[in-house]
Amino acid sequence: MSNAGKTIIYQSYRTERVPSWISRCLASVQDWVKAKGFDYRFYDDVMFKYAPDWYRDKVQDQVLLVSDLARLVIGKELLGEGYERVIWMDADLLIFDPTQFEIVVKEQYAFCYETWVDVNEQQTLQANWRVNNSVSVFCKGNSMLDFYIQACQDIVQKKTNYGPWYIGTVFLTMLRRIYPFELLKNVATISPFLMRAILQDKKPARELFIKVQDHPVYAGNLCGSYAIDGYKGLKFEERDYEKLVEVLLNGEGGI
Repeated sequence: MSNAGKTIIYQSYRTERVPSWISRCLASVQDWVKAKGFDYRFYDDVMFKYAPDWYRDKVQDQVLLVSDLARLVIGKELLGEGYERVIWMDADLLIFDPTQFEIVVKEQYAFCYETWVDVNEQQTLQANWRVNNSVSVFCKGNSMLDFYIQACQDIVQKKTNYGPWYIGTVFLTMLRRIYPFELLKNVATISPFLMRAILQDKKPARELFIKVQDHPVYAGNLCGSYAIDGYKGLKFEERDYEKLVEVLLNGEGGI
Protein backbone atom coordinates (compact mmCIF):
# COMPACT_ATOMS: atom_id res chain seq x y z
CA MET A 1 0.00 0.00 0.00
CA SER A 2 2.59 2.58 1.09
CA ASN A 3 4.90 1.64 -1.78
CA ALA A 4 2.39 2.33 -4.56
CA GLY A 5 2.34 5.42 -6.69
CA LYS A 6 4.95 7.88 -7.81
CA THR A 7 8.27 7.95 -5.93
CA ILE A 8 10.98 10.61 -5.87
CA ILE A 9 14.47 10.36 -4.38
CA TYR A 10 16.10 13.63 -3.33
CA GLN A 11 19.59 14.57 -2.23
CA SER A 12 21.72 17.63 -1.57
CA TYR A 13 25.37 18.63 -1.66
CA ARG A 14 27.49 21.57 -2.65
CA THR A 15 28.41 21.87 -6.34
CA GLU A 16 31.99 23.13 -5.91
CA ARG A 17 35.03 21.26 -4.59
CA VAL A 18 33.07 18.00 -4.46
CA PRO A 19 35.27 15.08 -3.34
CA SER A 20 35.47 12.41 -6.00
CA TRP A 21 34.22 9.74 -3.60
CA ILE A 22 31.10 11.81 -2.90
CA SER A 23 30.53 12.09 -6.65
CA ARG A 24 30.68 8.30 -6.88
CA CYS A 25 28.19 7.95 -4.04
CA LEU A 26 25.79 10.36 -5.74
CA ALA A 27 26.22 8.54 -9.05
CA SER A 28 25.42 5.19 -7.39
CA VAL A 29 22.12 6.59 -6.16
CA GLN A 30 21.30 8.26 -9.47
CA ASP A 31 21.97 5.03 -11.39
CA TRP A 32 19.78 3.08 -8.99
CA VAL A 33 16.99 5.64 -9.30
CA LYS A 34 17.13 5.44 -13.09
CA ALA A 35 17.00 1.63 -13.00
CA LYS A 36 13.96 1.73 -10.72
CA GLY A 37 12.15 4.32 -12.83
CA PHE A 38 11.81 6.78 -9.94
CA ASP A 39 12.07 10.54 -10.17
CA TYR A 40 15.14 12.30 -8.82
CA ARG A 41 15.84 15.80 -7.61
CA PHE A 42 19.13 17.33 -6.50
CA TYR A 43 19.42 20.43 -4.32
CA ASP A 44 22.62 22.43 -4.00
CA ASP A 45 23.18 24.86 -1.12
CA VAL A 46 19.72 26.29 -1.77
CA MET A 47 18.53 23.46 0.44
CA PHE A 48 19.57 25.36 3.54
CA LYS A 49 17.12 28.16 2.75
CA TYR A 50 14.34 25.72 3.64
CA ALA A 51 15.24 26.18 7.30
CA PRO A 52 13.95 29.42 8.89
CA ASP A 53 16.45 32.23 9.43
CA TRP A 54 15.97 32.19 13.20
CA TYR A 55 16.72 28.46 13.26
CA ARG A 56 19.90 28.84 11.22
CA ASP A 57 21.02 31.69 13.47
CA LYS A 58 20.35 29.67 16.62
CA VAL A 59 22.37 26.65 15.42
CA GLN A 60 25.03 28.93 13.92
CA ASP A 61 24.51 27.35 10.50
CA GLN A 62 25.79 23.95 11.63
CA VAL A 63 25.38 21.90 8.47
CA LEU A 64 23.96 18.75 10.06
CA LEU A 65 21.40 20.55 12.20
CA VAL A 66 20.21 22.71 9.31
CA SER A 67 20.09 19.74 6.96
CA ASP A 68 18.06 17.66 9.42
CA LEU A 69 15.24 20.18 9.28
CA ALA A 70 15.59 21.29 5.66
CA ARG A 71 15.25 17.75 4.30
CA LEU A 72 11.93 17.41 6.11
CA VAL A 73 10.55 20.67 4.77
CA ILE A 74 11.57 19.69 1.24
CA GLY A 75 9.95 16.29 1.71
CA LYS A 76 6.69 17.96 2.67
CA GLU A 77 6.93 20.23 -0.38
CA LEU A 78 7.46 17.24 -2.68
CA LEU A 79 4.48 15.40 -1.22
CA GLY A 80 2.52 18.58 -1.88
CA GLU A 81 3.52 18.32 -5.54
CA GLY A 82 1.65 15.04 -5.77
CA TYR A 83 4.25 12.38 -5.06
CA GLU A 84 3.02 9.31 -3.22
CA ARG A 85 6.40 8.58 -1.62
CA VAL A 86 9.45 10.78 -1.04
CA ILE A 87 12.81 9.35 -0.01
CA TRP A 88 15.75 11.37 1.26
CA MET A 89 19.24 9.88 0.85
CA ASP A 90 22.43 11.40 2.27
CA ALA A 91 25.06 12.44 -0.26
CA ASP A 92 27.58 10.05 1.32
CA LEU A 93 25.30 7.05 0.85
CA LEU A 94 26.80 4.44 -1.49
CA ILE A 95 24.53 1.84 -3.09
CA PHE A 96 27.06 -0.93 -3.65
CA ASP A 97 24.64 -3.72 -4.62
CA PRO A 98 21.93 -2.01 -6.69
CA THR A 99 20.34 -5.24 -7.93
CA GLN A 100 19.54 -6.29 -4.36
CA PHE A 101 18.79 -2.90 -2.82
CA GLU A 102 15.09 -2.15 -2.36
CA ILE A 103 13.12 0.25 -0.20
CA VAL A 104 9.91 -1.46 0.80
CA VAL A 105 8.00 -0.17 3.81
CA LYS A 106 4.81 -1.40 5.40
CA GLU A 107 4.09 1.78 7.33
CA GLN A 108 3.75 5.40 6.24
CA TYR A 109 7.32 6.36 7.10
CA ALA A 110 10.63 4.80 8.02
CA PHE A 111 14.17 5.68 9.08
CA CYS A 112 17.40 3.66 9.21
CA TYR A 113 18.47 1.05 11.71
CA GLU A 114 22.06 1.84 12.64
CA THR A 115 24.70 -0.50 14.02
CA TRP A 116 27.40 1.78 15.42
CA VAL A 117 30.75 0.00 15.83
CA ASP A 118 32.88 1.87 18.35
CA VAL A 119 35.34 1.42 21.22
CA ASN A 120 34.70 2.15 24.89
CA GLU A 121 37.03 3.83 27.38
CA GLN A 122 38.99 0.59 27.72
CA GLN A 123 39.46 0.54 23.92
CA THR A 124 37.28 -2.56 23.69
CA LEU A 125 35.15 -2.96 20.58
CA GLN A 126 31.44 -2.58 21.04
CA ALA A 127 28.39 -2.13 18.83
CA ASN A 128 25.13 -0.44 19.70
CA TRP A 129 21.93 -0.05 17.75
CA ARG A 130 20.69 3.44 17.00
CA VAL A 131 18.44 5.18 14.48
CA ASN A 132 19.56 7.61 11.81
CA ASN A 133 17.96 9.62 9.03
CA SER A 134 20.50 8.95 6.26
CA VAL A 135 17.62 7.35 4.38
CA SER A 136 14.20 8.69 5.33
CA VAL A 137 10.94 7.55 3.76
CA PHE A 138 7.70 9.51 3.92
CA CYS A 139 4.51 8.39 2.21
CA LYS A 140 1.48 10.52 1.42
CA GLY A 141 -0.70 11.07 4.47
CA ASN A 142 2.02 10.10 6.95
CA SER A 143 1.70 11.27 10.55
CA MET A 144 5.42 11.81 11.18
CA LEU A 145 6.52 14.63 8.91
CA ASP A 146 4.63 17.55 10.46
CA PHE A 147 5.41 16.28 13.96
CA TYR A 148 9.13 15.94 13.21
CA ILE A 149 9.35 19.39 11.60
CA GLN A 150 7.73 20.94 14.65
CA ALA A 151 9.86 18.90 17.06
CA CYS A 152 13.10 20.02 15.38
CA GLN A 153 12.15 23.65 15.75
CA ASP A 154 10.89 23.28 19.31
CA ILE A 155 14.07 21.52 20.42
CA VAL A 156 16.35 24.16 18.90
CA GLN A 157 14.21 27.03 20.17
CA LYS A 158 13.98 25.79 23.75
CA LYS A 159 17.39 24.18 24.31
CA THR A 160 20.78 25.83 24.51
CA ASN A 161 23.04 22.78 24.46
CA TYR A 162 22.81 20.32 21.58
CA GLY A 163 25.35 18.54 19.44
CA PRO A 164 25.28 18.17 15.66
CA TRP A 165 23.41 14.83 15.86
CA TYR A 166 20.85 15.93 18.45
CA ILE A 167 17.76 16.25 16.27
CA GLY A 168 18.80 13.44 13.94
CA THR A 169 20.28 10.32 15.50
CA VAL A 170 19.84 11.29 19.16
CA PHE A 171 16.19 12.35 18.88
CA LEU A 172 15.16 9.46 16.63
CA THR A 173 16.92 6.86 18.78
CA MET A 174 15.28 8.16 21.95
CA LEU A 175 11.89 8.25 20.24
CA ARG A 176 12.29 4.71 18.87
CA ARG A 177 12.95 3.32 22.34
CA ILE A 178 9.38 4.11 23.33
CA TYR A 179 7.63 4.21 19.95
CA PRO A 180 8.32 1.27 17.61
CA PHE A 181 8.19 2.87 14.14
CA GLU A 182 9.55 1.02 11.11
CA LEU A 183 13.28 0.84 10.39
CA LEU A 184 15.20 -0.02 7.24
CA LYS A 185 17.85 -2.65 8.00
CA ASN A 186 19.49 -3.03 4.58
CA VAL A 187 21.63 0.11 4.89
CA ALA A 188 24.93 -0.15 6.78
CA THR A 189 26.41 2.66 8.83
CA ILE A 190 30.15 2.61 8.17
CA SER A 191 31.47 4.12 11.39
CA PRO A 192 35.15 5.12 11.48
CA PHE A 193 36.05 1.93 13.38
CA LEU A 194 34.13 -0.22 10.92
CA MET A 195 35.79 1.68 8.07
CA ARG A 196 39.21 0.89 9.53
CA ALA A 197 38.23 -2.75 9.85
CA ILE A 198 37.18 -2.90 6.20
CA LEU A 199 40.29 -1.14 4.91
CA GLN A 200 42.68 -3.16 7.07
CA ASP A 201 40.80 -6.48 6.88
CA LYS A 202 40.18 -6.66 10.61
CA LYS A 203 37.58 -9.36 11.25
CA PRO A 204 36.46 -8.68 14.86
CA ALA A 205 34.80 -5.34 14.08
CA ARG A 206 33.19 -6.71 10.94
CA GLU A 207 31.87 -9.77 12.75
CA LEU A 208 30.51 -7.60 15.54
CA PHE A 209 28.71 -5.45 13.01
CA ILE A 210 27.15 -8.50 11.32
CA LYS A 211 25.99 -9.88 14.66
CA VAL A 212 24.19 -6.68 15.68
CA GLN A 213 22.89 -5.68 12.24
CA ASP A 214 21.54 -9.20 11.63
CA HIS A 215 20.35 -8.39 8.10
CA PRO A 216 21.99 -8.25 4.66
CA VAL A 217 23.06 -4.75 3.65
CA TYR A 218 23.23 -3.44 0.09
CA ALA A 219 24.06 0.22 0.70
CA GLY A 220 26.19 2.10 3.19
CA ASN A 221 26.26 5.48 4.86
CA LEU A 222 29.99 6.29 4.74
CA CYS A 223 29.78 8.87 7.56
CA GLY A 224 31.50 11.65 5.64
CA SER A 225 30.83 14.08 8.48
CA TYR A 226 33.92 12.61 10.17
CA ALA A 227 36.14 13.13 7.12
CA ILE A 228 37.46 16.48 8.34
CA ASP A 229 37.77 16.23 12.11
CA GLY A 230 38.14 12.48 12.56
CA TYR A 231 36.75 10.41 15.41
CA LYS A 232 38.44 9.17 18.60
CA GLY A 233 41.89 9.44 17.10
CA LEU A 234 40.93 7.92 13.75
CA LYS A 235 41.32 10.22 10.78
CA PHE A 236 40.97 9.33 7.13
CA GLU A 237 41.96 11.20 4.00
CA GLU A 238 40.10 11.41 0.73
CA ARG A 239 42.13 8.54 -0.72
CA ASP A 240 40.92 6.34 2.16
CA TYR A 241 37.31 7.05 1.28
CA GLU A 242 38.14 6.34 -2.36
CA LYS A 243 39.55 2.97 -1.36
CA LEU A 244 36.50 2.24 0.79
CA VAL A 245 34.22 2.94 -2.16
CA GLU A 246 36.29 0.64 -4.37
CA VAL A 247 36.25 -2.19 -1.82
CA LEU A 248 32.50 -1.95 -1.29
CA LEU A 249 31.68 -1.73 -4.99
CA ASN A 250 34.01 -4.54 -6.00
CA GLY A 251 32.70 -6.85 -3.29
CA GLU A 252 29.11 -5.60 -3.42
CA GLY A 253 29.37 -5.11 0.32
CA GLY A 254 30.28 -8.76 0.94
CA ILE A 255 33.31 -7.59 2.89
